[in-house]
Amino acid sequence: MTRLCTAPPGKVPDVRVVVVLNAGSGSSGDATPDRLADALRPLGDVFFVSPGDDGDEEVRRAAEDAGVVVAAGGDGTVSRVIHALGTRQGDLRFGVVPMGTGNDFARTLGMPEDPVEAAAAIAGGRPRDIDVWLARGDGVERRLVNASVGGFPVEVDERVGDREKRLLGPLAYLTAGARVAASMEKFAVRMDGRDVAECLAVGVGNGRTVGGGIPLFPRADPGDGRLEACALAAAGATDTAKLGLAVRKGEHLGLDGVESVSAEGLRIETEPSIELNVDGDLVGLRTPVEFRPAGAVTFMVPAGS
Repeated sequence: MTRLCTAPPGKVPDVRVVVVLNAGSGSSGDATPDRLADALRPLGDVFFVSPGDDGDEEVRRAAEDAGVVVAAGGDGTVSRVIHALGTRQGDLRFGVVPMGTGNDFARTLGMPEDPVEAAAAIAGGRPRDIDVWLARGDGVERRLVNASVGGFPVEVDERVGDREKRLLGPLAYLTAGARVAASMEKFAVRMDGRDVAECLAVGVGNGRTVGGGIPLFPRADPGDGRLEACALAAAGATDTAKLGLAVRKGEHLGLDGVESVSAEGLRIETEPSIELNVDGDLVGLRTPVEFRPAGAVTFMVPAGS
């Protein structure tokens, strides 16, 4: 469904702005389409689309004549927009309005938490080039901009329902995490030629945080052409608890059981095979997985960031 909000009388629209709105996102609050359109209107005519089952094709059709495409939702919405428009990623400017549960990519970009303020920051912001990466597994290819992580985070994702996200927000990940920790099976990892046993989680980050603000990749810079990879291992309950506390503070790199690497591309293998999410979405991507650069996109970010 597409809705048009026109530019003010007498103003010649500078660009066509398409807002891809995830109506099921977790934190829309008072951010109605009208308020978002008012904030974005300095750029020109604003159109809204809420993709259905044929999401990629709907986004491509809506963005045919666009100059700016804004993802209004969570990390998964941003990822789906970039994936759908991958062949045009160099022709468009993008924006993100944080209306999801975790909003980790928006956090890395320094976007305001309030969706309407974020929309205004896009309209008055500056361009920033952001790396895009291609994750390739058995029969699955997906572009990503924030992170791809497996193990503990994926098991938590599978336990967190949409209703829980809407009611609890980021707290939903904590409550699910407590349930997962008691029953999770560990796995072995080979990452960039390094072997790690007794793993709880493994993944790569273009952005710094996952799961609603957990700084799993504290050294990540989304515009430096490199991915940060991390494997987390712990032998027992006490070590797991200590590691979890360090990760939440972003102080885990260099600890025993933590292996990290910065690379322009890499391969992750596990035994047994596990699923990795893509910017928080479960899309059937299973190890082994290759991560390779896929160019860059331009996001509008706050002018002072």
